[in-house]
Amino acid sequence: MSALPSFSRARTIGALAILALAAVPCARLATGAEAAKPQPRAGSPVIDDGQILRVLEARANQLRDAGKTTPMADLIGQLGRASCEVPPAKPSARPASAEELYERCRKSVLVLASLYKCEKCGRNHVSPATGFVIGESGIAVTNYHVVNNSKNLTLVAMTADGAVVAVKSVLAAKAAYDVAIVQLDATGLVPLALTPRAPVGSDAFIISHPDRRFYTFGKGIVARYGMMVREKQRVPMLQITADYARGSSGGPVFNGTGEVIGMASSTVSVYYGEEHGKQEDFQMAFDQCVPAEQILELIKPK
Repeated sequence: MSALPSFSRARTIGALAILALAAVPCARLATGAEAAKPQPRAGSPVIDDGQILRVLEARANQLRDAGKTTPMADLIGQLGRASCEVPPAKPSARPASAEELYERCRKSVLVLASLYKCEKCGRNHVSPATGFVIGESGIAVTNYHVVNNSKNLTLVAMTADGAVVAVKSVLAAKAAYDVAIVQLDATGLVPLALTPRAPVGSDAFIISHPDRRFYTFGKGIVARYGMMVREKQRVPMLQITADYARGSSGGPVFNGTGEVIGMASSTVSVYYGEEHGKQEDFQMAFDQCVPAEQILELIKPK
């Protein structure tokens, strides 16, 4: 008789990223002549993941040493704030090609990095996640679980042009939605507009940082809307077919005009069977996102 399918528990992307990546910075990174020189390609940026990590880590430590960051304990203490005012970003009604969408939307995508003390080497390293800008004055969105980790020292953000700034405060958050709206120490940023309820079957794009592959672009469709349990509450979720992984937490999911329809949050893997307590024969992963309506619910019109 065939084994019945078994389902793994949901994996929180941000938490996995912290556990899996914490030891990586202790390994020697290629520098100077050892580092491969990226070859330029017409129309597409060449992204040096190692350089992004080095700049993030160095600048995060500099900001903290200068007293310009907010301690993580203070940010966690602000997660009880229920709502905030955000001027709505102007949506674009013009459909764009996938290439145009990537170039347009990546300007608003952030690397949200937690600074933590490594138990192996004693130095401070960064654990990257994702976020995106929704207000020109430095207002951004990421997942609640990205902020809610008391083991971290502080939180910083790198903009698409390479500037590293402190996350000053949490403006609004809701654990059941896995949403945190934060204020960055920055102005003049490019915001993305939010739009509710994209139809099932419509295009769904994502830019995120899976496993430290920064600014990875994914394309799929809206697969369905369903319910899930988070913080002991049943809440709606958006499921898409565009792939993402640990480090993608807080990544914007947007439609063909560049409006945000959701945000990456977690994945659930499906295995056909289980042998000796070990799941075997991986079949597929469900990519579960925060619908844009849940972000909009925390925002008061301004």
